[in-house]
Amino acid sequence: MKKLLFILALLIGIDANAQGISYGVTSRLGAFKTIGDSDFPDRKTGYGLGLQAALGVWVKLPLAPKNELQLTLLQTGERQNAGEVTLYDVNRSPITDATVTDRNLAVVLQVVYLRHLTENWSVGIGTGAKYEYLSKAKIKSEYRDWNYVIKSEDTVDNTYRRNLTLHLPIEAQYALNDRFALVSQVQLQLSNRLNSSETDNKQHDLGFSVGVNYILK
Repeated sequence: MKKLLFILALLIGIDANAQGISYGVTSRLGAFKTIGDSDFPDRKTGYGLGLQAALGVWVKLPLAPKNELQLTLLQTGERQNAGEVTLYDVNRSPITDATVTDRNLAVVLQVVYLRHLTENWSVGIGTGAKYEYLSKAKIKSEYRDWNYVIKSEDTVDNTYRRNLTLHLPIEAQYALNDRFALVSQVQLQLSNRLNSSETDNKQHDLGFSVGVNYILK
């Protein structure tokens, strides 16, 4: 992450005074749907709709009168209902069902080629990389033991998730004025988000986000 911040800061520092260069900050909210296998051992239900929030910085480098190259660095947080699993005792006898919630923190770097259609509208496509540096699964269960109701809550590492994945961002922007622009983006995950050393299953996320770009220069 430090290397990515250094590269972005270097670009801004070198070209801050160059004609046509612009940069700023961004905030975004989105949702994503997991597509693919969900038949893990003991899993009873599939994945729900995931939620995502992001804050970051961006810089635009002019390529031609109507074309720009946008670099965006985002800090994202995700939350997703990962379905229900069956818990077993040491003798492999089922105890109860438990709900699982995935929570992830990641750094995202995107490079998008933008083309201006009008003075306000621009659209683009590019490539992105996402590095998950924290991935946890929260497991909550409740069962009855004789006359007592026992509630359990545990948090474990998501070892089945791959740290680094690639995705395809498709973006549209609408400039409201000289300072603010609305941003919408579709993200298609190109690489399997599951660790091949943990499972043979394959999963990809399809996401959509909306947000605001604030222009500092």
